[in-house]
Amino acid sequence: MTYNFIHKRVRSVRAMTLALAIGLVVMAQFVFQNTVAYGQRATLRPGGAASRGVQNANRGELTIGTDPFAARSNREARSEQAPGVASDATLTSSESDIANTSVGGELDYPDIVRFNNGRVLTCRVEGISGRTGATLATAQGQVIVSLTELESLEVATSAAFLSGVACYESWEELGARAQLQRAASYFEQARAQSTRRIEREWATAKLAQVRHALGDYQRAAEEFFVLCRADGYTAYLSSIPLRWQNQRLSFGVSEGVELASSAQKWLQERENPSARLLAASILLNSSGATGERALATLQALASSAGSDENVDEERTMRNISLLATAQLWRRTLLSGVKATDVAKWRGTVTLLPEQLRSGPSSVVAHGYKSLGMDAEALHFFLLSGLLGAQDYETSRASCQEASAALERLGRTWESQCLRTETERRYER
Repeated sequence: MTYNFIHKRVRSVRAMTLALAIGLVVMAQFVFQNTVAYGQRATLRPGGAASRGVQNANRGELTIGTDPFAARSNREARSEQAPGVASDATLTSSESDIANTSVGGELDYPDIVRFNNGRVLTCRVEGISGRTGATLATAQGQVIVSLTELESLEVATSAAFLSGVACYESWEELGARAQLQRAASYFEQARAQSTRRIEREWATAKLAQVRHALGDYQRAAEEFFVLCRADGYTAYLSSIPLRWQNQRLSFGVSEGVELASSAQKWLQERENPSARLLAASILLNSSGATGERALATLQALASSAGSDENVDEERTMRNISLLATAQLWRRTLLSGVKATDVAKWRGTVTLLPEQLRSGPSSVVAHGYKSLGMDAEALHFFLLSGLLGAQDYETSRASCQEASAALERLGRTWESQCLRTETERRYER
């Protein structure tokens, strides 16, 4: 069930309430990061959007500025290279082999890339970036294509990765948290065993999602920062575990200190807007100078724009700018919100891709709630709940708030139905 379906087919808030109770069970098609199993491939849609030698992708073993997906141990690396693939000039041959290099066989080019104009290309996807596009290895050589030209990339992945996809989808359909733990194990296995950079990156993005869904904000942030080390304009922006509720770091003193320290370092990385966005989100409600630096960072990102000559960078920075703008609304909620503010926020939400709307929708809903506009608040709490399965806490809180709004509106039976469905889905 997609947002477009809800938007076009459900005309009233009452109907949306009933749709949510049903939709929470069957909404996997949209919310799973636009990812579907495709035989032995998995499909990545750019619009939405580690081998054993990469054990350094674990917490605490990387330094800012390194690319965690490029380095491999000499024991694991091979010296041969697939035909037509240019070497990475910054790495030795033993370090730069990050692809599947079975020369002379079908696995040289196991992926399918579909273009917006209908063209289909058989190749090997080496990697994707929100700044430089998709790097593809073909029989004629290596090419780089803008993500704006692509409809989808059907990437050959390991059985472990596809099992992780299946477990995540099962959680979305059934609401069983145990499936999230299984998904995390499968994605960790895929990252540890795969020889393909694209799969290791993608598995890391999925791990950030899964950790976020489990409420493990510390590890979710760590996984996303790994992606940022590889690419400051990451194409996996919809996996970013931003904070949308106005809580401070509250998941353990030592963990809170560690995450805050890491976030403060990332605030200084001016060439890494993806990491700075997450870092500022984490630190926004910190006291003193730290909170003010986080606020200044969000204000700077909100007014940033990518290069007019680089459509991929421009699109990535546009989404980062919109998310930073929405993060600033959290401060406005604390200082007092006006009806004109919330009306403007609504317009900003519609500019974001659908998979990035859940968190901002929840802030809009809280704005309406603070103004006593329960019908409008209900609408956006429901949208946040529908679109936000990868953000477990925000989605659950939005559903609970929607139930409370229904109660205030005198719609007791609907409130009880939604409360029962929320408990069934989120308390298992």
